[in-house]
Amino acid sequence: MMVPNQNSPLDYDVITSNRGLASGLDMEHGYLDPGGIGFNQSYPLSQGAFGNYSGTIQQVIPPMPQEPPEFNEMSLIKTVVLSAMFVISLIGNTATLIQMFRMRRRRSTINTLIMHLAVADLIVTFFCNVTDAVWASTVQWYGGNALCKLVKFLQVLGLYLSTYIIVIISIDRAYAILDPMSRNSAPKRVRALIIMAWILSALFSLPQVSTWVYTKI
Repeated sequence: MMVPNQNSPLDYDVITSNRGLASGLDMEHGYLDPGGIGFNQSYPLSQGAFGNYSGTIQQVIPPMPQEPPEFNEMSLIKTVVLSAMFVISLIGNTATLIQMFRMRRRRSTINTLIMHLAVADLIVTFFCNVTDAVWASTVQWYGGNALCKLVKFLQVLGLYLSTYIIVIISIDRAYAILDPMSRNSAPKRVRALIIMAWILSALFSLPQVSTWVYTKI
């Protein structure tokens, strides 16, 4: 199972009633007897106005063992939906890349941006849809820790990259409308923005490498 790093234990507060405990309470000294409730320490209690003892017990309890995951109806639905999304996205983005390759002689900035957008969508297709579908069908992760970190990195990379490419398309269209005379410098501007989009996507995806770890339960 892949889980985010969790270094802090879970704390649970147990509050006693005003009438004390049925067993394990030393009425003379106002302490809990470890033999009565199974703790390894004595916990001081305060005496109330009417002679009853009350108090608060705070004990750090380790998390309960998790049940092993099982393949159920929800897993089946998730696998089918993600597989269908994969097929549709693969066909659409592959057809887009083929068309952009056929039109490569035009050297249009919008064609270059659409090509990079299709590449970003294919990254999302293979590393989000496919991996999640396989994970849902197998119920557990078999790829190990290194592949876990790589997949999570590429998942976020594809999402960031597709978003940034759409922003660049908006900037390019804005320049085309507001300053049509600067179209000669558009290829250099778009190329610089695309390089920046790839670099920023990679940088912002790096925290996934340290966030996710592979843990056997």
